[in-house]
Amino acid sequence: MSVAAAAPPPPPGTLNNAPTMNLGMEKAIQKFKSILPLVIAVSIFGASVWASMVSQIGTPSRWSESAVRVFMGISWLLFTCAMMIAVFSSIFLTEETINKKKNPIFLGGLVAWMLVLTIVGFVFMGLVTVAYAGAVGWVAIVVIVGFGGLFAAVALDEKRTSL
Repeated sequence: MSVAAAAPPPPPGTLNNAPTMNLGMEKAIQKFKSILPLVIAVSIFGASVWASMVSQIGTPSRWSESAVRVFMGISWLLFTCAMMIAVFSSIFLTEETINKKKNPIFLGGLVAWMLVLTIVGFVFMGLVTVAYAGAVGWVAIVVIVGFGGLFAAVALDEKRTSL
């Protein structure tokens, strides 16, 4: 009486020959999907504040009016770029395309770009505020950079603990 040899185990990353998703990748996708609406909303807020400020611009006390307009233009551009990345990501990066890449670093890079563009957009908006109300603008810049550093620290700590 012969005993049949046991079937070899399925290769890593599969279960009964069906592909499965890494738990880390699944968390990365969930976080990525949750941040897209936030970036879109904040970018719309930043760009609309820029539009309302342009129509009411007076004579700045700190820099020239042309410099202030350049700061506002840069701020608008950064918010628009962040919104563009978020919108295109929500349209073109479906679960299927993300599963094909299976690269949380790619998703992390997109999130990092969106956050950096948004934070730097707020910094330039703070510089515009400095031109009109010095101390208030500098406090805004310090708070913005502080929150940006906090976000970076949390993200790096989360990355470190998930490895």
